[in-house]
Amino acid sequence: MLNINGSYQHGGYVPDGASLTMTKTGDGTIHYTSDGSDPCLQGGAISGSASFSLPFILGDTKQMKARVLNSDEWIYIAKFILR
Repeated sequence: MLNINGSYQHGGYVPDGASLTMTKTGDGTIHYTSDGSDPCLQGGAISGSASFSLPFILGDTKQMKARVLNSDEWIYIAKFILR
């Protein structure tokens, strides 16, 4: 689930400086990128551009991707385009 400034949001306008948080159900850790690349490298390693600390303060970020890593298994990918 994507939250902007504490409220669930699915699309629409996101102002610069907004605070983004992500929540999940189940086990694992959310890893995300703010440059549009996949947080999971080919072969399953965590990308060097991936982060897991939240909240993330939005600046000129345009595209984010997030995945959940549970043990050694990547669960899914979510893509966000922010304007």
